[in-house]
Amino acid sequence: MRYLYGASVQGIQDFITQTGRLKEIVGASEIVEMICTELFYDWANISSDSPNLIRSAAGNIRYVFDKKDDCETIVKNFPKAVMEAAPGIRLSQAVVEFEPGGAAQALRRIETELQVQRNRIPKPIEIGFMGLERSRRSGNVAVKFVDNEAICTSIDAKLEASGKVRLLSSLTAQQHPDRSQFEIQIDKMVLRDGNRWVAVVHADGNGMGAIIQKLSEYLENEKNDERVKNVFREFSLAIDKCTKKAVQRAFQHVEEKYKLGPRNGARKATYPIRPLVIGGDDLTIVMRADLAFDFTHEYLRAFEEETEVGFSKLFSDHQLELDISPKLTVCAGIAYVGDSYPFHYAVDMAEALCKEAKKSSKKMEKTPAPSSLSFYKVQDSFIEPNIEDIRSRTQHTPHGIRFNHGPYFLEPQGSLAIIEDMQHRLGILNQVEKGEASASLSKLRKWVTETYRNAESAGFMMDRIKQIEDERTGIGMYESLDLENHRSDRSIVMEMLQLHGFNQ
Repeated sequence: MRYLYGASVQGIQDFITQTGRLKEIVGASEIVEMICTELFYDWANISSDSPNLIRSAAGNIRYVFDKKDDCETIVKNFPKAVMEAAPGIRLSQAVVEFEPGGAAQALRRIETELQVQRNRIPKPIEIGFMGLERSRRSGNVAVKFVDNEAICTSIDAKLEASGKVRLLSSLTAQQHPDRSQFEIQIDKMVLRDGNRWVAVVHADGNGMGAIIQKLSEYLENEKNDERVKNVFREFSLAIDKCTKKAVQRAFQHVEEKYKLGPRNGARKATYPIRPLVIGGDDLTIVMRADLAFDFTHEYLRAFEEETEVGFSKLFSDHQLELDISPKLTVCAGIAYVGDSYPFHYAVDMAEALCKEAKKSSKKMEKTPAPSSLSFYKVQDSFIEPNIEDIRSRTQHTPHGIRFNHGPYFLEPQGSLAIIEDMQHRLGILNQVEKGEASASLSKLRKWVTETYRNAESAGFMMDRIKQIEDERTGIGMYESLDLENHRSDRSIVMEMLQLHGFNQ
């Protein structure tokens, strides 16, 4: 008899974004990364290349124990170790026994068992009396004072872990990156005073559950347990590896394009970018606003290319005849917020935008669903859970113009918006920013404002922009930006000006 152990970490986002301070957020991210790797390896007394280790990333663990006693030790003690290392985190566990030749069925059953366990809330290990001092920012029982501030075990653990560089290694592909080059305060990430915008990017692979289900069904009758373990293990490793390679390519792209970091022997410069989650097919990262659109565009493209190579090799090596494309796709959301905006709301919005992009991609009824991204610039203090309601309130004019032109797709999808088209328009705006053309750009911004007030007046303003452009030679912004087709219905103008404004 063998024992398949499964564990899933819950409450990750709340744990990471609890305090809103980037240093503690970074530390929390490092702790979450450590739970499924170093902490589990130590308790299970294994190494990362153990043949029985099927998955250990993105908050999930799957491991086959050969001895019942070893499995029982983990089940009894590992959750407490996790809650001590990361107060506020919960761990769901399940174990499935199986006979030789039953690994495939066990892997399918473990997912069902874990779903059941997620509904059972464990008792917290830290319960304080009302008379005890508490951390003002977390509400938990305080254990020490740091700079005259009472902090709890959770904040203390995050501060201690903030010096680790595991996530920076995943971002830069360097084994020992210099963490002093990476900004640790959100308000220091901004481009300059007057342009205090940052972006939270969240990306998630498309149809991963369906792919895993097809893989499970394909191997359901496989009696060779070693083959089953190897296929699922290498599948998990391939996803993780492709995600990290795509992140690294996106980072290198913006590093070169925006000349980040130390240059020409100058003093060290900080990179205005910090990864929060890089694991499985998930990515959450915060960065300076002007970098985000380029970074996400490159990430989507690199993810498709890396998975096509990685999974083609996986299918070939294991002779898998699956009716799925080896090229996987991904959707992303970008929340542009001020540097003082509550961080957990920014993360929530980035995830909501990612779901919005996924919803539009699924409507294409293609397999896999095409890669796409959605973004939104938060310019008020209203907090709403539904992104559709937010867009209706802020991007739909009383006269029928809708300024939410996206989601933007990586590849052409009929008449829908594509990322390359936006990039082309931004290039044009960068060229016309100087000289007389900048006056037309200013009028275009005024036109957006006027569309909310008076449709006839706005129409006159756009006619005037066209007239002035016709009288000038060599500029042609009206024609090159195709403004004629963006004066009504769904217009790209507002989102285009917003992205352009982050560079100013």
